[in-house]
This record gives sequence, C-alpha cells and structure tokens, in this order.
Amino acid sequence: MKKLSARILALVMVLALAFAGCGESSAPVASSAPAQNAASAAASDPASDVSAASLEQVTLRFALSNSADSVHGKNITKMIENIEAARTNNETGLEVVLYPNGQLGSVDEMLEQIMMGEDIILSTDPGALKNWANELAILEAPYFFENEQEPALVFQTDWFKDQLKTLEENGIKVLSGEMIYGSRHIMATAPIRNPADMKGLKIRVPGNDLSVAMIEAMGGISTPMALSEVYASIQQGVINGMENPFATHIDNNMWEVCDYLSLDGHQITTSWYVMSADVFNKLASAEQDFLMKTAADAADYFNSINSEANEEALQTLKEKGVTVVDDVDIAAFKEATTSVYDKFGYSELRTKIYEQMDQFR
Repeated sequence: MKKLSARILALVMVLALAFAGCGESSAPVASSAPAQNAASAAASDPASDVSAASLEQVTLRFALSNSADSVHGKNITKMIENIEAARTNNETGLEVVLYPNGQLGSVDEMLEQIMMGEDIILSTDPGALKNWANELAILEAPYFFENEQEPALVFQTDWFKDQLKTLEENGIKVLSGEMIYGSRHIMATAPIRNPADMKGLKIRVPGNDLSVAMIEAMGGISTPMALSEVYASIQQGVINGMENPFATHIDNNMWEVCDYLSLDGHQITTSWYVMSADVFNKLASAEQDFLMKTAADAADYFNSINSEANEEALQTLKEKGVTVVDDVDIAAFKEATTSVYDKFGYSELRTKIYEQMDQFR
C-alpha cells in the first residue's frame, strides 16, 4: 500500500511539473510573436495618452497642383516625414501620401471629392473656397494687402475665425489657412506696365470668378485653367501668360515660354490645407489634435522658408534671361481694379476687416 501511495504521489508530482512546464513554455512563444501594439497597451493602461481608437490606421491623400520640388512640395514632404516619425513611435495611426503635379485632378475636382467625403487633403487658396464661405474671396481681391506682413494681421481677426467656422459648418475642415505664399505677378510673352498693355493678352487664372473679374478689370482676357496645362498652352499660343508668385513661375518653367516678368503685385496670396469635415470628425480626438498640430507646424515651417524661396526664384528668373519689368504703374492698376470690390459687394467688408486688422498693428 505504501508503495502504491508513493507511486501515486510521484505521478501527481510528474503531472504537476508537466503542467507547470506548459505554462513556462508559452512565454517564449509570446515573446517571439509581434510585440503588443501601442493601442492594445493603451487600452490596458489608463495612464497612457494613446487610445486604441487613436491608432486606427487611416491613409489620407495629399493633393498638390505644384511639383514635389516646389516650396509647397518641400513643406508637405517635411510634414509627412514628421507624421512617419510619429507612426514609428506609435504616436499616430495616420499615414499621408503626397500626389503632386495635379495627379489626382484639378483643385475644383478635388474640392468636389472632398465634399463627397473622400480622404483627401488639398493645398488651395481662399478664392477657391468662396462657394462655402463667400466672404473669403476678398483675401484674393486685387491689392487687398499692402505688403506681405499684413496677412498675419488678418489671421488674428474675429472675421477670419468666423470664416473657418463657416467653412466647417459647410463641410470643409481647415487644417491650416495661415501660410503666406507671397505677391503674385504676371509672366507673359509681352511686357506689362499699365492696363493698356494688358489689352488682348490672355492670362491664365485659377478657376474662380473673382480672379476672372480681376484680370478683366486690369484690361486682359481671363482664361481659367489647371496649372498643369499652362506651359503647353503658352507654348501653343492658346494663352499669353499667367499670374503667380515667383516660386510658382520657376516651378512651372515659365522662363522657357515667357520672356517678361511684370512686377504688378496684384495679389498677396495665402495658401490653405483643407479636407472633408466629415472625414476629420470621424478621426479619434487624439488623431484630430495630432493632425491640427502637425498642420500648424507645417504652416510655421512654410512661412520660414517661403520668403527666401521667392527671392531665390526671382534671381533664377533673371539668370534665365527673363526681363524683369519693375516700372509698373501700380496706381493705375489699383484704380482699374476698384470695380472688383463693387462687383462682389466687398467695399464695406474691406473696411470692416481693415478696422479689425488695425487692432493688431
């Protein structure tokens, strides 16, 4: 009996050790599998700043009319690099892919897709957003700003903040509207010094009615067209030139088809990064905060490099043999374009915004 009891006890001990061994052998298996992701860890750790929902994998396409080598392209590339670094550190589940050179379509087409809820971020301007916040286009009105320091004053006004709210209520989320792209000038096949010189010249403009009205008030013929089509259209004689900041003229090789750059400075334009409000609102709050912070940092970076980029572009145009017309009759163009404010009912609005800007001078 004692031998039987001893055998039973021994068997029990063997079985116990076997079960213990199974428990120990599971640890190496777990460690050889992929490490627990940050979302799961966060779900079990209330102290973590990262939630499981915040790391849901979301890919956004960034649509850009300019090239990847443009100041916008470089800015967005840096923004994407920052997002990728955050993904590597399990700080975000967002992925952003850049599509330059209008690969996804024109600005108007992209805005239509954004309104349909597509996962697109778009680089655009306030004039293109006029359909969703009518007053915004005044920022693109001729000679609204006196210098490139003034847009920063607008960004602080209640009026500007109200426009952002209006856009969001109408389906467009502004990630950043505070990039100062710079003064726009006309590059053409002929020199332009006064409104009379514009007669008969077909000038490419963005696809908005305010830009169309502006060129017509200046004496030219407005031709709305995608930026990607401009070079060939000038080369073929369909149009005679386009208006844009220096950097965009360089980015589109305008010196190859236009001999003259006329410094009329008819606009000081700002650049905006926008997306669908519905798509933005579906992101976890942590991802929303991350995206807004990343866009704000991108705007700061853009403003830090853009001025130098424009100066370099102007110098490059001169080196390429472009004739820079610097004796433009600005006063004559300002007088000719006052009708634009009356046409769009912006005269009183201009006064209102100027008064708010004065508070921050």
